Amino acid sequence: MTEKATFHLHDVLQAIHDAFKPVGDFTDILSGENYVTSSFLLLMLKLCKENVLAASNEDVQLTKSIKAGILAKLEAKYDNNAVRELMRKCTFLDLRYYGGFERDGSALGEIKKQSEAKMSSLERQVQHAPAGAVAIRVERRGLRKLNPKSKS
Repeated sequence: MTEKATFHLHDVLQAIHDAFKPVGDFTDILSGENYVTSSFLLLMLKLCKENVLAASNEDVQLTKSIKAGILAKLEAKYDNNAVRELMRKCTFLDLRYYGGFERDGSALGEIKKQSEAKMSSLERQVQHAPAGAVAIRVERRGLRKLNPKSKS
């Protein structure tokens, strides 16, 4: 192997290392969590896009391409509207986030309306359940938390 080929191989390996090192650090952090849940996915995608896999001025073109490819795969995996809606609901319901990572105010409002409607529907089902059915207690203060103007 010539010196030039060795130098080129070193550059390629360095670019790959530079692209995957932050991803490795990030996955190490995730594996240390006790309860990584679906509510964490939106935050994870945001962190990857804005920090972990963001191209920097020091990155060579190969590193930038690898980071862009990883990010494109991640975004494509969660690009379905139904999946995004489910992730928004999970994040909204998780007390650690309570929709705090949702940039689209109308989407957050829609999630709140859907959640309130579902809770009201469950409450009506419990009230009209036949005798002997197992009832689930739905606390009314949850509705006030979702909609402070509610008279419940």
